[in-house]
Amino acid sequence: MARIETSFFVLSDTHDYQFGGNASSKLQLPIPKVDVLLHCGDLTQVGGVPAFKKALKMLSSFDAELN
Repeated sequence: MARIETSFFVLSDTHDYQFGGNASSKLQLPIPKVDVLLHCGDLTQVGGVPAFKKALKMLSSFDAELN
């Protein structure tokens, strides 16, 4: 049987976190291409349509086959 390698990137509780390339960011961009991006926990601090749109835009910036 052939072996298939799958790469994962797991995020948790981002709470409106802004990803960026500056030195003070905890998570540096660009993130390597992965097969699966999995977000666990809270996307936003308080919710609401604008906050969720912002979070979805951030998640869509990841180069992943499935996110």
